[in-house]
Amino acid sequence: MEDEQFVIFDLGCEQYGVEISQVREIIRPKDMTRIPNAPDYVEGVINLRGQVTTVINLGRRLGFSDEGRDEKEGKRIIVIEYEGSPIGMLVDNVRDVKRLSSDDMEELPPLISKNLKGEFLRSVGKIGEELILIVDLNKILSKEEVEGISG
Repeated sequence: MEDEQFVIFDLGCEQYGVEISQVREIIRPKDMTRIPNAPDYVEGVINLRGQVTTVINLGRRLGFSDEGRDEKEGKRIIVIEYEGSPIGMLVDNVRDVKRLSSDDMEELPPLISKNLKGEFLRSVGKIGEELILIVDLNKILSKEEVEGISG
């Protein structure tokens, strides 16, 4: 496996990463329109250059509480392309873009891969002494969920 680049971001006290090839853009949060009866992890929709785009709260989707996270400065929306539709993921802060080699990546420990959050994670990246949890965007939402919240 060759080197891959990852967008590194914060959710609570942890650092996560997504492949840069899956990221369309990173924007500041805009006024969102709430969607009645949507799942709790759906923040709402925004107008992204004329296209209605669903925004999910990635922390909530991964099972985190909003406590202490709502007031953070630096929140960003990472816009990805998923099943042909743009989806925004609200995160606490975007840190950097880092290149990781296959030597820097390890499979998830069994205890993590078996719990709820583990199903959304692909691997663990190591940057020096820091660990980055790599998110598997293909598992964050099912095709049915995307159709339900964007259509």
